[in-house]
Amino acid sequence: MVSDAGAERNTAKEVAEQVWAISHLFRPPTDVAIVAENDGDDAEGSTIPPNDNKLELASKGIEYGIIETLLSLIVQYIPTGCSMPSSSPINQHLYLSRVLLELTKLKPSLMPQAIVLATSDMFQDFLPSLTPSARENLGRWLAFHLANTEYQWPKAYWDHWTPYAATAVGRNSRGEFIRVALHSMAASSSEGAVTVVEECLPPGSMLVPSVFLNHQEGATVAEEEVTNTEKDMINRLWSTSEDPDTIRQYIISDELTESHGDSGIMENVDNSMYHPSVWWRARLATRALFYPV
Repeated sequence: MVSDAGAERNTAKEVAEQVWAISHLFRPPTDVAIVAENDGDDAEGSTIPPNDNKLELASKGIEYGIIETLLSLIVQYIPTGCSMPSSSPINQHLYLSRVLLELTKLKPSLMPQAIVLATSDMFQDFLPSLTPSARENLGRWLAFHLANTEYQWPKAYWDHWTPYAATAVGRNSRGEFIRVALHSMAASSSEGAVTVVEECLPPGSMLVPSVFLNHQEGATVAEEEVTNTEKDMINRLWSTSEDPDTIRQYIISDELTESHGDSGIMENVDNSMYHPSVWWRARLATRALFYPV
């Protein structure tokens, strides 16, 4: 935040330090407290935690409570332009994501592992019950976090998540979450999906063709019909001297809708902006435009 005088205050790093200061509110266990009063003397020769570990022992596990609180605020963020009222600033999602990132830097031995476990638990137990906007918020947070931590994420989790997004046997909330995260990471990089493929995903991951190339295992869509439409678009763009305005009108016309026909894409029941049915015209035009590449 920047004050009226132009001074920066309440930076994400400062807020992270203040949040972590909550751990100082916990009292050490009784036996440790007694030892502290006796200056740490141990007449019996028993093993007693050193003074600098007393606070850590008292606040053990606090990182999970902090992560749960911050992620709950992130998923509840209401995007700008939503009809629902919101008292939060428009950059709350990004700000909270930065605070969580600074906490990771502040406590590198505690926070990364806790974030992985918390995300895994949410993926397995809570994602199906989240609203589409909450799911997208969580996916965009994960994309931001990985992009700013050198894409450090256990390979085992990508392998476990892959079937949810790499199959065409029904779209699902977990698969949508993965797609949002990967597309958001690609959008934040100057090299797009190349960075995600090379630095984030395991070599040979099926997420690459299924998410970025839209090729899914078990797909039964009308490939030939879609391909014919793409071929027609490519021909108009590269093999004829058709006027650009005419091509633009064709792209938004009912004629293209009829030729596209039933592509086999499932209904967008969640009204997600990432659903293929929302951007099929843009996809056809883009693939045709970059066809020579």
